[in-house]
Amino acid sequence: MTLYETREGDEIAFEDVDVQVLGPPDPHLESEVRNENSIVLKLMYGQTSFLLSGDAEDDQEAYLVENYGAQLQSTVLKAEHHGSSSSSTESFLDTVDPDAVIISSGYDNQYGHPAETVLQRLSDRSIPAYWTGTHGDTVLVSDGTAVSVQTQYATPTDPAALRDADAAVPGSVGGVTERTIIGGDAVATPTEQVATDGGTPTAAPTALTIADINADANGDDRENLNDEYVVFENTGDDPLDLASWTVEDEAGRT
Repeated sequence: MTLYETREGDEIAFEDVDVQVLGPPDPHLESEVRNENSIVLKLMYGQTSFLLSGDAEDDQEAYLVENYGAQLQSTVLKAEHHGSSSSSTESFLDTVDPDAVIISSGYDNQYGHPAETVLQRLSDRSIPAYWTGTHGDTVLVSDGTAVSVQTQYATPTDPAALRDADAAVPGSVGGVTERTIIGGDAVATPTEQVATDGGTPTAAPTALTIADINADANGDDRENLNDEYVVFENTGDDPLDLASWTVEDEAGRT
């Protein structure tokens, strides 16, 4: 393992991934307060990007927005400081403009992360959120064009509904399953289930296609809601087990 001492302006060689170091700045912010001088990394692979913002709080976020602006835009954002109320400010979220946010914190942690104010900001922007407290292990796989989001549990990604889901069991073993694909052309073609317990990955169905989408019912939607539907078709010869599958819209509703 290679240990790096790094700061703003550095680049880290990592195979085909471009890793830019955006923090900590020199001189340090806020009299060297640790959180406000977190290591902030932006990883870029092909057309996909990931912003890993450590424990940054509002001052470092403001610094990043002022100095990098649109360069912060990323496919996926790792929520700063575990979803603390002192982070994920409106201006920062609007600048990063992520397609999904990952929040890393325990379900019933003593700090109350993620904060309700942060969840509301995400909800206001219709940004899907994946919280390790409910989704468990979360794996992101990029092919340079699209990002596959894979989680241990199939729970809601609507930020306003995150706390309504059951808690993920810390330390539990089990594979992760693809929940959605961000970017690219595929919208309903899961790849494979990745085993996180050292077992053999289980191949997921690949013969499922979308046969029809009726996205807008005739008349008043509130009176004819059942006429909005998606038709899936098994184009293979064998039965498909869809027990662990969900359908999710862009706002994260399942």
